[in-house]
Amino acid sequence: MIRQRARLVKWVRRSFFLPWATGCRLFDDLTDNRARRGRRHTVESVVTMVLLALCMGKFSLMRMEDACQEMGSVVRRMCGVVGRISDNTFGRILARLRWQELQLRLWWQVRAFRERKQLEHDCLPIPTLALDGKTAASGTKKMSRFAKRQVHEDKDDSGEVTGTRTYYNLHLMRAVLTSCRQKLCVWQHPVRSKANEITGAKTMLRQLFKLDKGMHLFQLVTFDAMMMGYPLTLMISKAGRHWLSVLKDNQPDLLAAAQSWYRPMPDGIAEYTSGSVKDHHFRKVYRIWRTGHMAGWVTREHTWMHLQQVWCVEVIRYVRADNGRGKKAKLVEHDRTVRYCATSLPVGQFSAAQCLELVLSHWAIEDDCFNAVDVMWEEDTHKHFTTGEATLNLSFLRMMAYNLVQMKRRKKEKTKTWDGKSVWETWDTTFSRFLVTLQQYYPAQIVEQERMLQTNN
Repeated sequence: MIRQRARLVKWVRRSFFLPWATGCRLFDDLTDNRARRGRRHTVESVVTMVLLALCMGKFSLMRMEDACQEMGSVVRRMCGVVGRISDNTFGRILARLRWQELQLRLWWQVRAFRERKQLEHDCLPIPTLALDGKTAASGTKKMSRFAKRQVHEDKDDSGEVTGTRTYYNLHLMRAVLTSCRQKLCVWQHPVRSKANEITGAKTMLRQLFKLDKGMHLFQLVTFDAMMMGYPLTLMISKAGRHWLSVLKDNQPDLLAAAQSWYRPMPDGIAEYTSGSVKDHHFRKVYRIWRTGHMAGWVTREHTWMHLQQVWCVEVIRYVRADNGRGKKAKLVEHDRTVRYCATSLPVGQFSAAQCLELVLSHWAIEDDCFNAVDVMWEEDTHKHFTTGEATLNLSFLRMMAYNLVQMKRRKKEKTKTWDGKSVWETWDTTFSRFLVTLQQYYPAQIVEQERMLQTNN
């Protein structure tokens, strides 16, 4: 057991090095905006300590300070951190960091995973990137220059305004790899207070296209109907990538044409019908139909030359009618929902089952990433900082810690559900494993045999 923990420490230490630059660390050359006088700790060591503390489940600055003192001496020497760092030092450095530098480090981290052959696109038939917006912080005080001000009116029973309250929301656009098992976050960009998600998505994609010129990390971009627009889809197609989005009322011409093409009937035969999938107290069945006759569709405003297919997806929800469990349960139909999707994927490239997987994969950004960050990483409940860009910078480090822990979070080998699906270990279990590993005392024999203090990466 102690050797397994020692190897995990070596893996964590290795993740702080960049494979394409010998001896270069992930946080090297971060800009230090502090006054030269009184610098006791380097920016690299403090940021590294913040990242390690987040991996251990320490989310507040006070707990990060305690983690410094409890961390093992060998681990501190391997990671280049000291034993005592005050929470004031954490807050001061986080407030003055340049968020663009941390944004680039987030990309470097995922790129390093790929170059070390630790990242595989084994969940979908094509490398896929999902875009979605997320409110990372909200409160009565402005926590970032990107925070959007909102005024809420309090009304009485008669509808008269009795007062107003001012709130600030820090909105971020995030890009998550949904085609890999770990669902890693590869990029994050703040949405300016006077802009919308479409503007943030364009800015983010322009940067990602430059960084991923070889299309190693993603070839398909999926996004919600709110971002579905001609300029964004045209930009993705010109970059040599594909896009996939749901059609709703913001594209009335395309939606009306898709609805006139096909409306599912209860007794209709679908091109593909999925098996029953559990979702809370419902069981869901998905059906899909595809057509290519809307390729290059002409609307009142644009000619969608980069549009190749339109898909119709029907979701049928069932509820239990008795006390039976699993396969023995008696199910009755609860409701039906129809969604239409537009994409630039060529006709015939994928089967109907694979196309349905691509449609359902976009929801993984909410279920596997955003939900974990909210519930386990306390993103939406933790106290926010109002000095400088500490809240925004901590959000970047939180996503890097999420990626690091997610790479080592595994499925339980012997525990499976009744339908044969593997069960992931809980986040608390993974946090505890990192906590015990980084605080472990390693005997000199283990340190020497495992070569834990070697300086190469």
